[in-house]
Amino acid sequence: MSKLKRRGFVIAHSYDFGRKGKLQDLLFLTKSGFAQLQKAGLVDTEYRYKTPPSLIVDYFHRTAIVDYWIYLERALSNDQIYKLADFYPEFKKLSNGKSITLKAESAAGEVLQVRNDALFIVQKRQAGTEFLFMLEIDRGTIPITTGYNVVNRIEQNMKIRSNLLTKITKVQNVFDHWQTFINALPPRFHHFEGARVLVLTGAKKRILNIEKRLLIREPYFSLGTFIFQVKEYSKK
Repeated sequence: MSKLKRRGFVIAHSYDFGRKGKLQDLLFLTKSGFAQLQKAGLVDTEYRYKTPPSLIVDYFHRTAIVDYWIYLERALSNDQIYKLADFYPEFKKLSNGKSITLKAESAAGEVLQVRNDALFIVQKRQAGTEFLFMLEIDRGTIPITTGYNVVNRIEQNMKIRSNLLTKITKVQNVFDHWQTFINALPPRFHHFEGARVLVLTGAKKRILNIEKRLLIREPYFSLGTFIFQVKEYSKK
């Protein structure tokens, strides 16, 4: 690992994993490190290098998306009824070369953008019927204890947790402007009349806050908004 660091392929940041306050290195590939993997044919070209996030919690958020992807692959690989047809995380391009960010223009001329954490399709094996899901990993409940001083920690925590209203608006916009959104996606998605929004969070209070705001309009639930508390859901 020290050789990889010296050659500039890997960088490390100190992080507090909660192990009695002991800081440990969190390791990341650099741009040149990623290029070496591509050169060796170990990384698909569609997973192009992206600039690392500014907040360390974003690394864990990205990992959570991949973890859920792996979980789905495993869970549905032996399922007799359903299979995972496609999974598009936020960093993977669609067939038209664009990201999975949904874009639409409201009647008032306002440009709306809904950036999902992932977009995936579950298919019935025999009938071929497909269901479209949008994944939302609740970044606001990911632990973010870092090696920085307390003041910086609190400021970062406030920025992250303040995105609850943004999350609510995101879910509402998906349903309110679905037809416009779907038309901007490749033809692969045009037969879907709507999507199910799956929200994974780590706090029961977070679920109650989201549900309370979404209950203003009952159709959000009938159209398919699912909210799971990670710790509780993982037991089942």
